[in-house]
Amino acid sequence: MSQRDGALAVLKVLREAGHSAYFAGGCVRDLLLGRTPKDWDVATSATPEQVTQLFRRTLAIGAAFGVIKVLWRPGQEYEVATYRTEGDYSDGRRPDQVHYSTSPKEDVERRDFTLNALLLDPAPGPSPRPEEEGAERHEREDGVVLDFVGGVPDLRAGLIKAVGDPHERFKEDRLRMLRAVRFAARFGFAIEAATQLAIQAHAKEIKVVSVERIVNELDGIWGSGRAAPGEQRLEEVGLWAGLSAFFPSRSKVASERLLRLDQLPSSPEVPLSPADRTILAWALLLEGDRRALEQAMRSLKFSRDRIDQVLALVELAPTLMALETEAEPRVRRLVSRGGAMARWFQLCLLPPAHPGISRFSAMVEELAARPLPEKPLAGGAELKALGVAPGPDFKRYLGAVDDAVYARQISTREEALALLERLVKDGLSAS
Repeated sequence: MSQRDGALAVLKVLREAGHSAYFAGGCVRDLLLGRTPKDWDVATSATPEQVTQLFRRTLAIGAAFGVIKVLWRPGQEYEVATYRTEGDYSDGRRPDQVHYSTSPKEDVERRDFTLNALLLDPAPGPSPRPEEEGAERHEREDGVVLDFVGGVPDLRAGLIKAVGDPHERFKEDRLRMLRAVRFAARFGFAIEAATQLAIQAHAKEIKVVSVERIVNELDGIWGSGRAAPGEQRLEEVGLWAGLSAFFPSRSKVASERLLRLDQLPSSPEVPLSPADRTILAWALLLEGDRRALEQAMRSLKFSRDRIDQVLALVELAPTLMALETEAEPRVRRLVSRGGAMARWFQLCLLPPAHPGISRFSAMVEELAARPLPEKPLAGGAELKALGVAPGPDFKRYLGAVDDAVYARQISTREEALALLERLVKDGLSAS
C-alpha cells in the first residue's frame, strides 16, 4: 500500500464515521505543482477525541491544537487535524486559544499562505457537499481541489501570498516571514507585493523568534538549490537586518559564492543532497577566526557535528584559494582528506577561471586512477616494536610516513616499516 493509498484509507474511515475530511496543505500544493508529496495531511471536522476513538494506534502530537498522528501501518503515519479557528497570538508564535470548527472554510482562512490553504476531495460525490459552499472547484483526475482563498490562481502565477491581511498573519507568527522567503526560494516564486510590504514592515521583529526555528527555515533556503536568490530576497525584505545579531561574521561575498553553489551539478554518480548544500552554504556565509566562528555557530544552536563540518571547510579556504602555488603532496593530502565536500566547496569558493580549480580537478582524477592507501600504513605498535617510547616523537615519526605517502614515495606497509626503521636509526627526534 502506497503512502497515498494509506492516506485515502484514513480519510475513508473518517468519512464513513460521518465526519467531513479532506487532504490539506502541502500535499495538495505539491500535487498541483506536479511534485510527489512527502506528507499526506488530513483536515477533518472530527475532534481529537473522536479521531483517537476511530483509529487503533494514535499519538497526540499536538492535541492542544487539534492534531493527532494516526499510525496506520508501519512506515505510514498521517497527521489528522481538526478544523479550527484561533485566538490572539500573544507570544508571536502560538495561538492563545483554539476553537474547533465544522467548517473547512474557517480552517483554511487561518493558514499562512494561499498555496498552503487548499483542500483536495479525492472522492467527490455527484454534487458538492454543503460545507464546500463558497469554494472555487478545480476538477482533476485525482479529485476536486477546493479553493476558498484564491490559492490556485496564485499557484499558477507563481506567487507567495498571505491568506487575508498579511500584517495580521505575520503578527500572529513572525516566523512566517522567513517561511515566505523559503517557499519563494524552493519553488522559484515571487512574493506578492502586499505580502512583501508587510514583511518589510515587520522584518525587525524576527528577532523574537527562537534561533532553532530561524535556522530550520534558513536551512530550507540553503538546501533548496536556489540559495543565492533566497539570500538576495532576505536582503530585499529587510530580514538580514533583523538577523544581524546571529550573523556577526557574514561574508561580504556570500552572494556570488551562493550563486556558484546553486550552479553545482548533482547526479546519481556524484550526488549533492540538500543537506550537503546546507553545510556548504553555512561555510560560504560565515568567516572569521576559529574561536569567533565556533561561538557564532553555538549561538545558532548548531550540533557539534555540524560545527565541525563547517569549521573544517572554512579552515580549508585559505589553502584552497592559494591552491595553484601549493606543493603537490599538500594538494594531494587536501584532496584525499577533504573528499567530495572539499571539492564542492572549492568550486563555490573560487571563480570558474581560477587556476586552482583545474589543478584540484586533475588531482581528483589522479587519485581516482591511483588511490592512496585507505588505512595508515604504520602506527604506534610498529614504533614500540622499534623501541620508541610513547611521546611527542610518535607524531613526528608517523607524520613523516604520512608525508611520504602523499608524496607518492611509499605505498605499501613494507615500505612504511623500512622508512620508520631508517628514521629511528638516523634519530629523527634529535633532528
